[in-house]
Amino acid sequence: MNDTWSKLPEEKRARIINAALCSFGANGYKKTSMADIASAAGISKPMLFTYFGSKPGLYAFVADYAVGLVWEEFRAHAHKLLTDDFFERIRLSTEIKTAMMKRHPAILSFLTAMYYEEDAGVRPVIDKLLGEAVLLSGEQMLKGIDTSRFKPGVEVQSVVKLLTWASSRLADVWRCRDASSLDALLEEFNEVLAMLRTILYKEEQ
Repeated sequence: MNDTWSKLPEEKRARIINAALCSFGANGYKKTSMADIASAAGISKPMLFTYFGSKPGLYAFVADYAVGLVWEEFRAHAHKLLTDDFFERIRLSTEIKTAMMKRHPAILSFLTAMYYEEDAGVRPVIDKLLGEAVLLSGEQMLKGIDTSRFKPGVEVQSVVKLLTWASSRLADVWRCRDASSLDALLEEFNEVLAMLRTILYKEEQ
């Protein structure tokens, strides 16, 4: 990417980013062409190469953008996550993420497709971003948590991994539907949280 990109009007940059998110999210990396994205964005293919240099370069940019947008949202709402109850914090953080997905519907499809992307040309970029995200997410979800609520022998890090897997699977089921389906996704995920809370927390005295 060069200075030409930074000089574009914000509306045009947003249109190009959204076209890339939608195209990669719907079709995956291999089946998406630069021509597809250029057409959806209303620009020429040569200009898309001018901005990003290559298809892997564009993919890496929008992947970083999508993950960064999620973390910006969490930082903006960090004050809502001060509870020391692990499952309540997970519930609240998921509500924040869901609200963001409604405002940016292409993000859900792209991030879910990115999670399962197997193309060797972009997988190293994905693994790096996801590795950093999982590490940071785990740290944030566990910071200040009252672990004494858990039954003896429960490994909280393992619970975080389980919930990460559960949320990705639910998102995969719903990603081809419209943004209104996120409410149903959130309801299903909260049911999973409630079940795990009952199983993994000590009985309240």
